[in-house]
Amino acid sequence: MYDQSQISFIMQKKSEKIIELKRSKDDLLRKLYLSSIAFAIPFLWIVRYHQRYFPSFEDSGKLFPHITYPDVIALIASIATAVLMYYYTRQHGKVKVKYDALRHDIMDNIGTVICICHDQCNCREEYIKHLVDNGIDLVIR
Repeated sequence: MYDQSQISFIMQKKSEKIIELKRSKDDLLRKLYLSSIAFAIPFLWIVRYHQRYFPSFEDSGKLFPHITYPDVIALIASIATAVLMYYYTRQHGKVKVKYDALRHDIMDNIGTVICICHDQCNCREEYIKHLVDNGIDLVIR
């Protein structure tokens, strides 16, 4: 059984931080997927009716005579969701860099003494199992 009181204070704080970063990274990735789906719907509308967006050679006096109100809404929605996707992509990238740096730091420090036990113990294996149970892979760099 994983006993957090046997792990050194620094490793406890790193564990809490990496679990928080993992949760944040997964949440941002989920939001990115949802915003991608939200972007696809108006974008497919625009692709389907793309002929309306090119000016015709008629003498109508309007630049885009065949654009309807739903077309304008689709354009605005696609621009808004594209901005949202860009924002979530940037945020996910920042969190992923922090997560990877902390994960590599934990991987480098896992070989040292991570617990306050003075006898033979299996704290390192329990610590690794605890992180793996929380979805943090310490095996693959």
